Amino acid sequence: MLVFGRHRRPAGEERSTGFGRAPEGGDHEKRYRPSLATTLRFALRPDRAQRFEVISDVTVVEPITAGRGIRELRRLRRRYGRGRWRKMKGVATIRLADGRVRRAELHWDEAHGIGRKEVKRKRYPARKLSMARSSGTRFAVCIDNSGYPASLDLHKIYRVLPDREAEEDGDIRIVDESGEDYLFEADRFLPVDLPPKTERVLNRSFARFGAETR
Repeated sequence: MLVFGRHRRPAGEERSTGFGRAPEGGDHEKRYRPSLATTLRFALRPDRAQRFEVISDVTVVEPITAGRGIRELRRLRRRYGRGRWRKMKGVATIRLADGRVRRAELHWDEAHGIGRKEVKRKRYPARKLSMARSSGTRFAVCIDNSGYPASLDLHKIYRVLPDREAEEDGDIRIVDESGEDYLFEADRFLPVDLPPKTERVLNRSFARFGAETR
């Protein structure tokens, strides 16, 4: 959480809060405290590699898990540094790279002194997730993990969960290193056709791994 202290300035001098400038003159003694939602709006601005922008306040913010409860904790520490990591979630309006605007549930990891990393789209609350059972589980290999080095490994095979609306939007629903499914741009992956026996073995392996980590 950002804390803004009381610092007196000479009359007429502007004060920067990081969220715009304080007015000059008699109002320069005021304390400017952006709301937590506004602070998160700025702090959650993903890097360009993540290809979307948070354009509203982030609301309904709450923790999911912390510390050893985060499956990819080692990866986060190796990539971003040691810290007291927490996995969080919230809801915000986002603008995608092609200009589409969506109200999305976002998940991210954060640690004091390191900041918030790897903001991911979990779902669009206004939409009903349509997963076609007949399609079954598919697989895809990651060819671009920019912006998500702790969530995705290059050239690794991931499970693809069927999501018709995501596919219509040019996205793909992937079970990443956290063990949860998230929306990613489809061009980050290449679909792979595996022999039926290989698919059965992989599905059993994924199911066993999921049960062990629950």
